[in-house]
Amino acid sequence: MGLINDRIRAIYDNAVSLELIGANEKALTKEQCLTVINELEGLGIAILGGDVVKLIKGKPKHTYDSWHYQPKVKNEVYSTSEVSESARKAREYVESYPINKHIEPILFVLVANTDLPFP
Repeated sequence: MGLINDRIRAIYDNAVSLELIGANEKALTKEQCLTVINELEGLGIAILGGDVVKLIKGKPKHTYDSWHYQPKVKNEVYSTSEVSESARKAREYVESYPINKHIEPILFVLVANTDLPFP
């Protein structure tokens, strides 16, 4: 977690825990997610994919919607162009997800090639 900056930590401190559904992850609002995507890109961290979660009566539920980024070569360290492409794909998915169609709040879970600040 040495690569994660204070801004990302602060966002995850205010994110929705998915422990109720057995996941050691946190879900982000659209705005939080877009900020984290930009921060991760700036740090050179690739976003490998993500999942969509909705809150029903305050409890998170998986929508089974997701996206992934498949680099040409699986590495621990990704090139600048791969990091940018992974961020572009994540940003595009999050921005285009039809949030207004859902009454329940929609949240996003990011998967990156580093540990994100979870509980």
